[in-house]
Amino acid sequence: MTRAKALSPLTAPIRTKRSILMAAFSALALVAHSTPGFSADIERGRQFAGRVCAVCHVVFKGQSSGNPDAPSFQSIAESRQFREKGVRWLWEGHPKMVNLGTTQKELDDLAAYIKSLAK
Repeated sequence: MTRAKALSPLTAPIRTKRSILMAAFSALALVAHSTPGFSADIERGRQFAGRVCAVCHVVFKGQSSGNPDAPSFQSIAESRQFREKGVRWLWEGHPKMVNLGTTQKELDDLAAYIKSLAK
């Protein structure tokens, strides 16, 4: 019986190197996704809402709205559309809402904050 020779990283076939590299990137992505610094943050979402969204929306209890046609974040959190689509609903935009040029991270944080308001 012939014993298979162990391959060093320098002599391994390209397919093996590619598999090792893909496994390493997958592990890194998993760690990055599960690390708190990379996940949606309710507090950052609340701060963003206060800075940007409060111009039109009621984002905190007791706040008055700058635009009576803009729904409160509480009503958004309880809406069927937001429950079904979450952050995607925020990306879709709304007919009367201007494009704020937000990043995916900002929208993830904002969605986390809105979701925290649901009863």
